[in-house]
Amino acid sequence: RDQYPNAKIVGNVKENYDSDRNHEVRKRNKIKFYKECDAITAAGVGKDIQSFEWYTKIEKETGMKFNWISVPINIDYFYEHFYSNEKNKCIYAYLPNPLHRRGTTYKFAESMGNKYNIPVKYKPLQTGQKFDYLSQKEFINLWKDCLFHFNLDPMYEQPGIQGMQVAAVGSLNIGGHNDTHRVLFPNTATTNEEVLEERFAKYLEDTNTIVEDLSYAWEKLNEYHSFSAVEKSLQELVERI
Repeated sequence: RDQYPNAKIVGNVKENYDSDRNHEVRKRNKIKFYKECDAITAAGVGKDIQSFEWYTKIEKETGMKFNWISVPINIDYFYEHFYSNEKNKCIYAYLPNPLHRRGTTYKFAESMGNKYNIPVKYKPLQTGQKFDYLSQKEFINLWKDCLFHFNLDPMYEQPGIQGMQVAAVGSLNIGGHNDTHRVLFPNTATTNEEVLEERFAKYLEDTNTIVEDLSYAWEKLNEYHSFSAVEKSLQELVERI
């Protein structure tokens, strides 16, 4: 503030507030920092992530309300380099790095592949191999041609960057509780395997269902996560503070 007295300072909550790694001193310092800002923001669109416990706790301790800004994605770039409406009828089983976010993705993808005779693809990963050995381009090219993208991440509090990318390449996300799962793919935003299998079976027998869910995801992706949508949210935030 000394350097830029006319500037508006916005604090963004990026990491989990109540994780085991956040010791009390760190928590107090975070609250102190947020209270010194003109506004606080976090990434999220749906009501589930916005009502999550640690966000309401921060609001109570700071006396400030969150301004919710969705995560942007370069939709035009994805459309030009990765999007296709001609997909292989196969499953990609997505594996995030954190163990607690993997859920039953691999097990469920394998069972659905075996039951419905659908090939399943995985990210090649050898014991002791660095998890992020692929570039983003290499990684997306690994799964972009698969129609079905299985990701049973159980975490409600995660924005869900992968879900945005799945919608941007024209594939269907199946499973999970991330914010983008619930906003972009509401018909498969669950870890209930019976519900997911029912929808998956419907995709296999009814092309119209595939088109409907893909169209919905594409519409919501542009509505909430395009550069113009995020820019509008930021402009509105600046006007409010």
